Amino acid sequence: MKLPLNQFLTSVKASSDNAEFVNAISVNARALFQQDLPLLLTLGSIAKEVDIPYKYLDEVVYRKSNPYKTFQISKRSGGKRSICVPDLPLMKLQKWIHQEILLSSAAQRLLSKFSTAYAPNSSHIKNAELHVGAELILKLDVSSFFESISERQVYLVFRELSFRPLMAFSLARLCTRLVISYKEKPDLRVRKLYKRWNRRMRKNEINSRLYSHITQGHLPQGAPTSPMLSNLVCRKLDEQINAIASENNLTFSRYADDITLSGPNLDIDQIRAIYSKISKFLGVNGLKINRKKTRFLRAGCRKTVTGININGDKPRVPREYKDRIKQELFFIDKLGIDMHLEKATKRNKLSYLLGLRARIIYVKSVENELGEKYLSKFDQLFPSFDLITNMLTE
Repeated sequence: MKLPLNQFLTSVKASSDNAEFVNAISVNARALFQQDLPLLLTLGSIAKEVDIPYKYLDEVVYRKSNPYKTFQISKRSGGKRSICVPDLPLMKLQKWIHQEILLSSAAQRLLSKFSTAYAPNSSHIKNAELHVGAELILKLDVSSFFESISERQVYLVFRELSFRPLMAFSLARLCTRLVISYKEKPDLRVRKLYKRWNRRMRKNEINSRLYSHITQGHLPQGAPTSPMLSNLVCRKLDEQINAIASENNLTFSRYADDITLSGPNLDIDQIRAIYSKISKFLGVNGLKINRKKTRFLRAGCRKTVTGININGDKPRVPREYKDRIKQELFFIDKLGIDMHLEKATKRNKLSYLLGLRARIIYVKSVENELGEKYLSKFDQLFPSFDLITNMLTE
């Protein structure tokens, strides 16, 4: 429960005779209170608010421990993606920061209208709808998106939300992970990034010892706070890219690391100029285009944006996706579920059916009429399915 401002200020005045200290605390507290943000002024206030030991937070902030478990998963496009999962206390804290700070009205007001991922009421479907029927599509992918967003950029987000420097520093550290393990020697990439990350840092705000090149961090993919922080960090970039799009009568949107521009046909020289300008702005913001995933599609080509087909006058699920569901329903009806699973080398019946139904619901969210048809067939084949799943989840 949030403490009323007057009650908080009274307790501060009662705890200290230092007028300068009381005044500084009051100014910072009022700024946070006016934006309906938690009154966090010290690391101790975080520990008390979230009920996490101060010593644990201190070790995370000063990089004395590594609170993340890292594992790799395969990408659909090939290669591996590193997922960094925080331990339970840090996961609890990051969920709290996400809910109480990053989803606050103050943070939501800062979001770019061109970002269509992670924010409330946003979705990849709404992102695709912006580009339906376009003659030309230019799709760009940002390489190592989360890992390229630095601790310094996260710090500046919290500063803009009115947190005092040391508090913004602590929050940035609690939401980022070291580029390298704290036990390893610094690598060349970290040394190169050090100057850029610290170029504009005011020397009188944070002890320079805390910002040595060894202790710089990045947003970890797998932390609850990373998605929304990436949006807040990229809002200036979104405005810069949209200015380029507007100059060329194009529509722009960004879904996480997927950048899409669409509109009337342009010649190849115009496309190259647009690409070059966007690449330059990305570089200024510490990001880089993944050239292998760049796509330029003209009229007559099959076009998809964030997995949705945008040819025609409305978004559609790709035909292969729908055909696979149709085929599976057909064979279940013809062979029975057990024989179908045997031929499809699937072992867990419940897991398979939950997945199939989820895919049908997804189709329904994009193409309602077709999704209803598939769902009706599924319910006909498994009339007691909802009853069973409800019993399992109770």
